[in-house]
Amino acid sequence: MRLKIVLLLLSSCMTFSVWANPLHVKVSPFIFSKYLINDNITQVAKNPISSPVIELTPGFIINGEKSTNTYDLTYYAKKATFLNSEQDDFIDQNLELDIEQHFTMRNKIKFKYQYIQSHDGRADIRDDLLPYVTEPVKYDAQHGMLDYIYGAQWARGRLEFGAGFNTKRFKNYRYLPAPSDLSSTRFDDFNDLLLEGQFTYRPSDVSEFFIRVENQDRTYLYNRFEGSTLDNNTSYFFLGSKLGINKDTNGSLMLGWQNKSFAQADRPTFSGLTWRGDFAWSPVKRSTFRLETKREILDPDAKNDYRKETYYDFSWKHFWLNRLYSEVKANYLTDEYTSGLRTDKTTGYETSIGYVFRNYLTFVTGWTKESNRSTVPINDYDQNIVYFSANFKLDSL
Repeated sequence: MRLKIVLLLLSSCMTFSVWANPLHVKVSPFIFSKYLINDNITQVAKNPISSPVIELTPGFIINGEKSTNTYDLTYYAKKATFLNSEQDDFIDQNLELDIEQHFTMRNKIKFKYQYIQSHDGRADIRDDLLPYVTEPVKYDAQHGMLDYIYGAQWARGRLEFGAGFNTKRFKNYRYLPAPSDLSSTRFDDFNDLLLEGQFTYRPSDVSEFFIRVENQDRTYLYNRFEGSTLDNNTSYFFLGSKLGINKDTNGSLMLGWQNKSFAQADRPTFSGLTWRGDFAWSPVKRSTFRLETKREILDPDAKNDYRKETYYDFSWKHFWLNRLYSEVKANYLTDEYTSGLRTDKTTGYETSIGYVFRNYLTFVTGWTKESNRSTVPINDYDQNIVYFSANFKLDSL
């Protein structure tokens, strides 16, 4: 009898050790719908094309938790139908996996993988390719990153190292007939090798200071001309600070130096200031202000070596009643192309009103305006969009 009791207790302890930290899974399906009217689909200065557009975005989020480990999978597809411009119709897809795995209190890894099927609309296509386009330019892209972190979450010091990759492959207009072949999309296919490292110091529970380095080595799969290449290396060095006084006031700022050099020696290099910043402030429970800014050197979307992008974005969201809110946004973007090709200055505004009909259903109506002024006047444009959306999302099945 005693032996049976001992065996029963032992069995109970073994069962508890297996199930003490079960995997908790939550599935959140969603479907977002939007009806909008765009008065300048192609973002041109003259003879703009206007069209109503119907957008439908179904998807799901799967969240898994086991102890301090998290496993998240997100998928969605977006279909847009242009009622007056069928050649602009598109279907995009996005799959994203995020894993945070703790081995001990001080050792963990973060893994992120993203697969994208997307497109460039006529407003985003290179000028030299645009005359041949009869449908959106389609591409597949992948991003992967694996980070190792040493140091507990609330430790004074923490080290982080990571490696990853980007790929991009265009699917149509890859081989245009001569003499237009130089405008083909295959010349924009590339692979990236990514490396990053960061040391973080926490002097208090509400602030962090860190040193961060990043490196991106980009290789283009095809060259337009023999002996000519856009292959390049971009490196960043940042000094940064993160502030988290409470859930209502938080933000981060990274100031640093960026270097960009090309494998082709006669292409110009860049070395200069770069930054990334974001800040959120809620002076009262119902109101939130956000500010985001960045500057960096990017690969061109026109015929030149690189472009310098500077961006500012501001928003204010306020709940006037428990379920009724408004949101105002403003942004400013400057693109400076090398060799004096051109400088574009784009301003955007958006105002919207939302009503949370149920916890799982929100209605939003709004208006956006975007204006671009360029040193090459043919690139000037004004665009207005009015929209109404209904967004459905369940927290868990």
